Amino acid sequence: MHLRRLEAADIPDVATIVADAMLEDEVHAYLAPNRLKYYSEYRANFLLRTKNRFSSPGWVLHVAVTDPEDEIGTEQGRAHGQGSGRGGKVVGYCAWERIGDSPAARRWKEEKETLGWWLERRLLNIQLRYADISNQNRAIDQSRIQAYVSATAGNFPSDIFPELWYVGILAIHPSYQRRGIGKLLVQWGIEQGKAENVPVGLEPSLMGIGLYKKLGFRDLGKVEFMGSEWVAMMLWEPPGLSAEESWFERATEVERKKEEEKEKNKTETSP
Repeated sequence: MHLRRLEAADIPDVATIVADAMLEDEVHAYLAPNRLKYYSEYRANFLLRTKNRFSSPGWVLHVAVTDPEDEIGTEQGRAHGQGSGRGGKVVGYCAWERIGDSPAARRWKEEKETLGWWLERRLLNIQLRYADISNQNRAIDQSRIQAYVSATAGNFPSDIFPELWYVGILAIHPSYQRRGIGKLLVQWGIEQGKAENVPVGLEPSLMGIGLYKKLGFRDLGKVEFMGSEWVAMMLWEPPGLSAEESWFERATEVERKKEEEKEKNKTETSP
């Protein structure tokens, strides 16, 4: 198994991988309650989002691709798409966003700041706006989407995290899960975080929390969503930081103050 940058020809396979991987994900099940009935529309949403990220500065998209030895004695290879034809099959995907304005961050953004990429983004944005305005995707519950956006809007505030590697999505083809592919994809970003001395952040699914904890991520704040309390964010940061240098410590202090304010407001409004 090896990683490489996503190519345009990979995008249809990636959309299918994400759609299938998220069929049983608890958050996507809530956001897209009709995903099975209108599967093609459900998948189309991931197709459009992947195209948009592919053309946007700061987004770095990786795929996991099989090597010949990965398919020995298996049937999945004959059932799954062949990707761009460079050999091997695309079986995993991770979308990274490099947030920040440092020289290190700028290097990841410059390659997609040309006129050609700008025109591509304009066309895709028109498609995205049309999809949002027409509400044509019957798989998705728009009110639930808005509730999710509201619940996660304050994650990783720029005053605490001016520089960040952010995991936009991680998805592994169902037939290839539990083979260490997710770890391989996330480890790439961790190595970038080490090299650039910046943290790595994500919003975990229930299924993914165990993996992220094994890789050194820590819980960072909770949120009320879907009628229960969820881990809102997880953070990895380079080892050896002092308390003053730690993004985790700063963010934890902010979360603690928020909780204190909530309790204070409850006390003041109670009869």
